[in-house]
Amino acid sequence: MTSKYPQIPFGVLAVEKSIITAGQLGKAVSVQMNEDLTGMRHRLLGQILVDLGYMTQEQVDEVLNTISEME
Repeated sequence: MTSKYPQIPFGVLAVEKSIITAGQLGKAVSVQMNEDLTGMRHRLLGQILVDLGYMTQEQVDEVLNTISEME
């Protein structure tokens, strides 16, 4: 099913909810890009944010639930 609303990116929503800062998002995206460019296994942004200690798994779930509700 296609939503009539564009999906908001995970990281943008996490910043809008004040769970992480824009700087923390930038760091996580940088980690993700570097891993992808060096051929490492792709990790989702939420997992990287948890691994960096910027978010808890519960906060990741909260953001994912909000995205799901928007669809």
